[in-house]
Amino acid sequence: MKKIFFKGILAASAIILLASCLPEREYLYSDAVMCTVINPVRLKSDGGNIYNIVENSTGSLIPDTLKRVMISCDVLSATVSTPSEYDIRIIDFLGAFSKDPVYAGSIEEGATAGDDPVKVTQAWISGGYLNGYINLLLKNPSEVDHDFNLVYDDARSTSDTLYFRMCHDAQGESPDDSGLSAAHFITAGTYFSFPIESILPQSDKSKAVYLEWEWFDSDDGSYSTETKTFSAKIVIQ
Repeated sequence: MKKIFFKGILAASAIILLASCLPEREYLYSDAVMCTVINPVRLKSDGGNIYNIVENSTGSLIPDTLKRVMISCDVLSATVSTPSEYDIRIIDFLGAFSKDPVYAGSIEEGATAGDDPVKVTQAWISGGYLNGYINLLLKNPSEVDHDFNLVYDDARSTSDTLYFRMCHDAQGESPDDSGLSAAHFITAGTYFSFPIESILPQSDKSKAVYLEWEWFDSDDGSYSTETKTFSAKIVIQ
């Protein structure tokens, strides 16, 4: 079996802040949560809180083109007149890829939602969304926008068990498609957030939800040119 060894791994991690590394600040509590963007200075957390950004440590506004964003913040104070509304100091944010899921039954014969490898490293359901973090291979430098789809397996799913698949379209930038050696590729990552409330009502925690993806069959720190299917049961928050 042919092995591919990747040089130059680009580390991409979730926004985890160590309190010991930060200057002393006054706040009610800290939070790290996926949010829906109402506008660049107003967010709704998946827990239902409204967060008004009154201080910004990032040096940039949240783009108004983002629908979903993962943030870390200090919650500074509660809004007296409105329950569950708070002023926050945003410490960091990362945009999440978001669009409607695809029903497997709607994919035309011979078509695909994306068949390039992708690795799910985190996944959870909150706020009516299936959220998580994925790793993928990028050509260095990358020349195209990679695409992702969450496919709902409507034929396989039952009344109590739902199946989803994370799909990746590398737009020709996978090692097999490009003809380039593995040394030209790096690993990177991004958050995703797909709305699934029409499939799984937000309040329904009785169903079992499974997410599948295709990633390289790895061994001893290397990647095979072959892939295999991985699966995880998703926590509903």
